[in-house]
Amino acid sequence: MKVVIHKHLGKYIAVGVVPISEPAGGGYVFAVKENDEMKIVADGNGIITCEMLKDYPDYPTYLISECVDVKGNPISR
Repeated sequence: MKVVIHKHLGKYIAVGVVPISEPAGGGYVFAVKENDEMKIVADGNGIITCEMLKDYPDYPTYLISECVDVKGNPISR
């Protein structure tokens, strides 16, 4: 696996985790640095639920512009 930093904005970061030998696949990690520790806000390889962002309402829309509510509806942030 290879970790690729896609975007970084102050204490916020967006990372991709991709297989080295495969042209497709992988996943994402969105994190925030708090008290000298990186905390994962959302991770996976599919949708980002709005529930994942509830503790981080100020997470930049530049990094996560949309999430999905409990009914499966896309929500612009």
